[in-house]
Amino acid sequence: ANKAVVMGFHVLPTPAAASLSKDKNVDIRTYKVIYDLTGDVKEEMKKLLKPEIVVTELGKLEVRGVFRVGRDFQIIGGVVIDGQVKKGEHARVTRAGENVCDGKIAELQSQKSPVATAYVGQECGIKFEGKPFIQLGDILEIYHEDKKEIALDF
Repeated sequence: ANKAVVMGFHVLPTPAAASLSKDKNVDIRTYKVIYDLTGDVKEEMKKLLKPEIVVTELGKLEVRGVFRVGRDFQIIGGVVIDGQVKKGEHARVTRAGENVCDGKIAELQSQKSPVATAYVGQECGIKFEGKPFIQLGDILEIYHEDKKEIALDF
């Protein structure tokens, strides 16, 4: 087996098994304390299980101007039409109800001053990092992602 782990409690591998495990690159671990064994099993399982991603919708922005287009960013202007827009959060660009691309709000300005958050009705400028496909009239759906570790209770 590739990258296999054999765990034992109050046992030792035979010399033949130890030699074979080295040849086949199999990790053999032995334990004398059960809590060490269960803790190690949990850690190995966490490596195999992907964390759950929890998405929280924050707000929407309607694009009213595209000012600069770089290779992997755009400077755009718009008005917050729902919720709030926050610097550092993720953005999903939608056009006619379809997802066009995803990116990140790298910088946020309102009234020529850097801000952390823009609210409903507020006009703001954004440095959007991602594929430069944003056009006038597009909607940016701003959201926050949290990685939630899977709880292993045994």
